[in-house]
Amino acid sequence: MKLSVLQENLDKALIAVSRLVQTNSSLPVLSNILLQTKDNRLELQSTNLELAISYKVGAKIEAQGSLSVPAKLMSDLIHSLGNDKIQLMSVKDNLEIHTAQLNSTINGINANDFPKIPEVKTKKQFSLPTKSLVAALEYVLSSVSLDESRPALSGVYCKTSGDKIVFAATDSYRLSQHTIKSSGSEEIEVIVPHRTIQELIRLVKTESIEEIAIGITETEIVFSTDSITLTSQLIDGSYPDYTKIIPQMSNSKIEVDKEDLLSSLKIASLFSRENANTVMLSVTKNKLAINAEGAQIGKNTSEIPVKTTGDDQEISLNARYLIDSINTISDKTIVISLQDKLGPCVVSSSKNLKENFHIIMPLRS
Repeated sequence: MKLSVLQENLDKALIAVSRLVQTNSSLPVLSNILLQTKDNRLELQSTNLELAISYKVGAKIEAQGSLSVPAKLMSDLIHSLGNDKIQLMSVKDNLEIHTAQLNSTINGINANDFPKIPEVKTKKQFSLPTKSLVAALEYVLSSVSLDESRPALSGVYCKTSGDKIVFAATDSYRLSQHTIKSSGSEEIEVIVPHRTIQELIRLVKTESIEEIAIGITETEIVFSTDSITLTSQLIDGSYPDYTKIIPQMSNSKIEVDKEDLLSSLKIASLFSRENANTVMLSVTKNKLAINAEGAQIGKNTSEIPVKTTGDDQEISLNARYLIDSINTISDKTIVISLQDKLGPCVVSSSKNLKENFHIIMPLRS
């Protein structure tokens, strides 16, 4: 292998693929990344055996080849170099790196020992606008369960519904759903791991990508663009029918300025830390009071003007869950719908109320 590549492009690719590298793995090769020439470009690969990233960068290829090298050393070295042209050349199982001022040699591992990332031939393929996909995933991500004892809840549920795709996540204490339009007619019902969603969002946010191609098999999902491919195993199992807990009516509705509510909740959360993040919302005519108390700290009450319809209400909720849900809503006005103090609380924007929402279960105070 012999090629020339710009430091800026190589550095960006190394940052993208290095997050999957396992430094404490019993397999030394998993601490490496694979460099290989492909389609007149340099391709970098990393994997943790459940998730794999491929990132291609433009390069001047003089000789084909491949080699596996330690990810951290390679990444740190390239990152420390100036924005210049870099020459990479493999000599047996070593990688020589040359610039106008530098000559380095990194001991590598034969590419044949690097885990093969299979080229998945997907049966179901479609594309989604990047902006819409990322918005939907970020909307639901905070509700994914981190409890590994319930694998089905540890990912984002994706299901087609007519000309739309529904994304949902729940940890049994809160639920988030976001819907986007899709031109694809394929029937889809999969659970994508939490880590995969995190990596996908991180990768595409650093790129100018209009659309993401998505391919699905019975066990894997592939997200791909011209330069990036993210391949992941799917979570096996059935997702619970969360639609049964979605309230069909409310006794009270509050419309409140997002920044006012967020500010008051952040202050309240300072006093609720030792009390399981519990805050009490008291709704009266055109006024919302947020109360928090900690036995060792003190207590706090904030009152903000709101627009109310329906009955006066009191409900105890987790302040962190409320803040997480509000942060995903881009509108200036937040709508909170309540049944009673023991019924689920629905948080949404004033638009698409039935398709994009968060549900937070009350706390028994």
